[in-house]
Amino acid sequence: MTNALRNKNKRLVAMHKVLMSCLIVATLAACTSAETTYRGEDISDTTWLTEDIRGGGVIDYAQTTLHFESVNQVVGRGGCNTYTTSVTLEPGDRISFGPIASTRKMCSTALMDQETKFFAALSEVTNYTVDAYLLVLYNDDATPLIRLSATAND
Repeated sequence: MTNALRNKNKRLVAMHKVLMSCLIVATLAACTSAETTYRGEDISDTTWLTEDIRGGGVIDYAQTTLHFESVNQVVGRGGCNTYTTSVTLEPGDRISFGPIASTRKMCSTALMDQETKFFAALSEVTNYTVDAYLLVLYNDDATPLIRLSATAND
């Protein structure tokens, strides 16, 4: 083998090592990223319909919803008004919602009461479980605060 060919082979081997190292780093980064977002893929990109708030049921036609619009943003209907809030998902089924911003329509007293209870419960949420089409939001005492089901159009 000539010196030129040996040098070319050495460069190819060196480039191969660099590419393999980059591939390994990218793979490890992807694994770390999956842990950081945790199980958000189980609940994101779905509209969840509230079935129960603090064991008191809900007004069915109110359509109180929760939609994970992005990794850190939730939007929905409180039953009367539309709302938005930030959300933080952490390992260990931890979840928290930021301050809620909503429109200020007036509705019947019953709808306004349900919306107030929903927003108050969201502010206390610290944990969640998701099982197929059911999302349950809990407080630190593991008390279920809100039970939601995935809507049929998701």
